[in-house]
Amino acid sequence: MNIFSPDQLRYKTYWIAGGIGLLMVVLSLSLVPFTGPDLPVTFADKIAHMLAFTALIVWFSAVIPQSRWSSLFGLLLTYGVFIEVMQFFTGYRVMEWGDIVADTVGLVLGWLMIKAGLANWANWVERFLGVR
Repeated sequence: MNIFSPDQLRYKTYWIAGGIGLLMVVLSLSLVPFTGPDLPVTFADKIAHMLAFTALIVWFSAVIPQSRWSSLFGLLLTYGVFIEVMQFFTGYRVMEWGDIVADTVGLVLGWLMIKAGLANWANWVERFLGVR
């Protein structure tokens, strides 16, 4: 599958800003006290971690060169560990190794998706909207 160059994106700056926004949302949701109801799914928290990190790697894969995807994977995994350490210091959230495993599973799932061509998503959106 041919991966388009992120340099072809007309609104690359906005795509990067959106990704930073996603990082802030994930961090915020990870650090606020959880006061909601218990979810009926046993591993709902782990599924949320997996989906969040799948979304992050897929998002950023569209705006960085393919040669930097390995670094992206490492940075996002480090981000997940950082979040868990921050949770430890909140006093009301808990650091869990299972969350780091779920983050890693999400990153691997996202990696498979971007290698299959989903890294072109921003190019597809710009073409669909007729901005290129």
